[in-house]
Amino acid sequence: QPRLSAFDKSTTTTNPVWGGETVYYRVTFANTGWNTAFDTVITDRIPVGMRGTSPGVDSITVGGRTLSAGADYTASWSNPTYTITFVSSDTSQPVSTNASFSRLTVGETATINYHVFVDADVGAGFSMTDEARVTEYSSLPGSNPDERVYPGLLPDSETHYTDVADVTKAQSSESYTTGTGVAIGEPLIYTIDLDLPENTTAYDLLFTDTVEDGLTVTNVAAAPSGAPFWAENPDGTTSVSVDFGDFGPGQTGVDAVVTVSMFVDQTDSSDDCVLRGVSFLNRGYIGWNDQSSGGTWHTDTSNQVSNTVVEPALLIEKAAVPDHGDAGDTIYFRITVTRAGASDSDAFNAAITDVLPDALTWADNLQVISGPAFTVDTSALPTVAFAYETIAEGAVSEFTFDVVLENPVGPSQIVTNTAGLEWTSTPGANPNARNGTGDTACDTYDDEDSAEVTIDDNLAIDKTLLGDGDAVIGETFQYRAVFTLNEGTMSAVKLEDTLDSGLAFVSLDSFTADTAITFSGQTEPVITNQGATATWNFGTIVNPAGPAADTVTITYTVCFTNVTGNQNGTLLNNNLALTYEGGGPLWSAASDTEVLEPDLAVRKSLSAQTGDAGDVITVTVAFNHTTDSTASAHDITLSEVVTEGLIWSENVQNISGPAFTCDTSALPVVTFFWDEADTYYTAAAPVRFSFDVTLAN
Repeated sequence: QPRLSAFDKSTTTTNPVWGGETVYYRVTFANTGWNTAFDTVITDRIPVGMRGTSPGVDSITVGGRTLSAGADYTASWSNPTYTITFVSSDTSQPVSTNASFSRLTVGETATINYHVFVDADVGAGFSMTDEARVTEYSSLPGSNPDERVYPGLLPDSETHYTDVADVTKAQSSESYTTGTGVAIGEPLIYTIDLDLPENTTAYDLLFTDTVEDGLTVTNVAAAPSGAPFWAENPDGTTSVSVDFGDFGPGQTGVDAVVTVSMFVDQTDSSDDCVLRGVSFLNRGYIGWNDQSSGGTWHTDTSNQVSNTVVEPALLIEKAAVPDHGDAGDTIYFRITVTRAGASDSDAFNAAITDVLPDALTWADNLQVISGPAFTVDTSALPTVAFAYETIAEGAVSEFTFDVVLENPVGPSQIVTNTAGLEWTSTPGANPNARNGTGDTACDTYDDEDSAEVTIDDNLAIDKTLLGDGDAVIGETFQYRAVFTLNEGTMSAVKLEDTLDSGLAFVSLDSFTADTAITFSGQTEPVITNQGATATWNFGTIVNPAGPAADTVTITYTVCFTNVTGNQNGTLLNNNLALTYEGGGPLWSAASDTEVLEPDLAVRKSLSAQTGDAGDVITVTVAFNHTTDSTASAHDITLSEVVTEGLIWSENVQNISGPAFTCDTSALPVVTFFWDEADTYYTAAAPVRFSFDVTLAN
C-alpha cells in the first residue's frame, strides 16, 4: 500500500506583509509506503486577508517530473478553499508500469509551489495563518471502484501578519523660550504623526489624548481627514480625540497628522496660579480594529513629551544722586533693572513708569550705562515712560536721567519719586500672557522702588552788635541780623528778638532783600512788651532759584532804659529766634553790651572859717569821677543854696575843668551847669570853681 508522510509547508515571504503583496508557499510530502500513490488531493484554507484574489500554482514536481496544468493536475478556487488535484494521465495497470507524471512512487517526493495575494484592504496588525494538507490519495490511477482511497495527512501552516500602526508625538513652542520651557500665555503645539503600515487599513481608527490641567486647548486639526473633538473635563484636563473612521490603505511615511494647539493658562482648575516649575507631561494614543467587523482591537502609545513653565522676574532699584538739595538744584536718578530670584526666562514689554512729583521737573540728560535698548516717552509729563521690547534673562539695564528741584519745596521736605516696573511673559500683544497690571491675582509681574530727595535746610540767623559794646543809660546802638534763606519756599517763618530787661526796641533802620524774594506776611516788626520784644511775622517766603543773594539783612536800633536793673557794669544782650515749618528753632545772640554809669563826688572848702559882718568868704567847690565811675557825666547840675547870714557876692571863677554857666535867678539858690565832664576828672584832677559870699550884718 502507498503511504504519504512528511507533509511540510513553508514560505519564502517574510513578515510583515502588506496589502497587494504576493505571498509564496511551498508544500512538500513523500511516499514512504510500499506502493505507488495516485490522484493525490491537496487543499489549502486561505485565511481572511488573503481571499480577495484567487491563488495560483507556480510549479509542481513529483520525483523530478514537472507536472503540467490540466494534463497532470487541476487547481480550483472555492473561497476560502484552494484545491490542487493530481490527475492520472495513464490509467493502465499494473501500477508498477503506470506512466502518469503525477504518480508518486515509493520514495518519491512531491513539491508544490503556489502563491496567494494579501488583500488590498487588509487591516493593520492583522494576523493570517494559512493551513494546507493532503486530504486524500488512492491506490489505483483514475476512478476505479476497486481502488482504496486513503485519508489525508495532518495539516501544516504558515502565519503572516501586517505591521501595526505607529504614533509619535512632538511638541513645539515659540522661539523666545528655549528647550522645553514654556511661558505663561505662550502658544504650544502638540504634533502627532500617525504612521500606517504600507497598503493596510486601520478600521475605526481613533486618536485620543488628555491635555493636562493648566493648558487651554484652542484648536484640534487633523490631516488629511478626521473628525476632531475636544472638551474640558471637570478636573481641568481636556479630552482630545480624532475619529478617522476606516483609514487607509497606508502609504510609506506619515499618513495622518493631528495638531493640538493650546496655550499655557494663567490658572488651573482650582484657580491657583500656574507657576514656574510646573511640568506638563503628555502622550498620545491610537486604537483601531484590524477588520471591518469583528477582529482584534489594537492600540499604540506615543512617546512622552514634556514642558516646564518658566517665568521672568525683574527687580527695579532707584537711587538719587545727590539725595539732597534745594530749589534749582539738579539731581540725577539712577535706575537699575536686574534679574530677580529664580527668574528663568526673558521678560517682554517691560515698561518703567515714573511720575515725577510737583517738586521735580524733567531735565533729560539720559545716560545709558548698560543693558538692552529702550525708548523714552516724555509727551505726557510729568509722567516719563521707558519701554523695552525684551530684557533677556540675566541682562542688567542701568541708566540715569536728570531732574531739577522746583518750587514749592521747603526745608527738610522729603520729595519721594517712585518708579514702577511691569513686564509680560510673552512678546507683543497677547491677551493670555501674564503681566503686571494686577487685573487678576496672577498678574504679578511688577516691582517698584522709590528714591527720596531731602530738601536742604539752609536757613540760618546771625546777629551782630554794631555798637562798641558799652553804653550808658538812654544811649542807643544798633544790631544787624542776617537771615539766610533756602532757595525755595519757606512757610510760617517768624523772627523774634527778645531783648534783655533794660533794653528796648527803638526803630527798624533797614530791611534789605533781593526784589525777587516775596513775603506773604509783614517785613515791619510788631513791638510788644514795652519794646522788649520785636517780632517779624514773615509768613511764607518764596526765594526763587538763581544767582541772587539768599539773605535778608535787618538793621535796627535799641537803647538802654532807665530801670533799676541797669546798673554800672550790667551786661545786656538779646536772643534772636527763627522758627519756620520743617526746621528750627534757630537762635543767635550778639555780643554783650555793658551798662556804663558816671559816679561823681563833690567837695567844698571855705577861704575862712570865721569872720565879721562884711567879710568876704571865697567858697571853692570841686567834683570828680569816683573810682566806680565808668562814663562821662552829662548835663551836670550843681546847686548851691546861699544860706541865711550870707550874701551872694559873684566872683565865680573856673579853676579847672570844662566851661560852665551859672544861674542866680533863683537866689538864694545858685545853679551851675556843665554839658559834660569826662572821666579823666578824677580826685587828683577834679573840676574846680569858686565864688564869693559876704557875711551879712
